[in-house]
Amino acid sequence: MKNVFQDDSDRDPVRTKHNGKHGKAFAKDFLKQRDQANARERIRTHSVNVAFSSLRNLLPSIAPDRKLSKIEILRMARNYISHLTSHVNHLSEKLDYETGVPFSGTDCNHSTCSQCDHCA
Repeated sequence: MKNVFQDDSDRDPVRTKHNGKHGKAFAKDFLKQRDQANARERIRTHSVNVAFSSLRNLLPSIAPDRKLSKIEILRMARNYISHLTSHVNHLSEKLDYETGVPFSGTDCNHSTCSQCDHCA
């Protein structure tokens, strides 16, 4: 794999309106710019992949060997955040009730919750 500092002499020149040295110089500059842009994109892509991996590691109840797509990771993270929000609200209501402060609400309504003790 080439990096941005390697020579591009083995590539085909880019077709331009220019001929001779000017065309070849333009082609070399163009290829260098493309290599630099490609290198930046590889770094950006790697950074995004590392972030997804970190997010995946924060999600509970996922087998480490199970492959997840990025959209699956995002959906699971959204659902987990929603669950945690509901759990915090439930605990807040429970605390209010136990301290004598009335609250408007009923029992936990987590229809598919299996991640906390009070819902299982």
